[in-house]
Amino acid sequence: MKRLLPLALAAASMIAMPVAAQAKDQRPQSHQIHKSYKAPAKSHQKSAYQRFNQGDRFDRSRAANYRSVNYRTVRGLKAPGRNAIYVRAGNDILLINTRTNRVVAVYHDRFR
Repeated sequence: MKRLLPLALAAASMIAMPVAAQAKDQRPQSHQIHKSYKAPAKSHQKSAYQRFNQGDRFDRSRAANYRSVNYRTVRGLKAPGRNAIYVRAGNDILLINTRTNRVVAVYHDRFR
């Protein structure tokens, strides 16, 4: 009896080893990404701010932090004329002509 127990344990461990190794091989293989792979660029990234100049065509998708501005709440702004509005683009205030969609005036770094 003393001799059979160690033999049985040895036989059981020999049988279990191939089963464990076989289970390891059956796992789904992960796909590896090659270093040359480049993720497609996002077309509408708002993180990069484009600075607007007078006379530029205004596109609100290029303006980071876009919102309408009330000229009465910001010091130094005069009332906009007909077909004109003030908008915020980043830290700048732009006076936009709504008919032509052009930048009439730029007030840089009004918001900090």
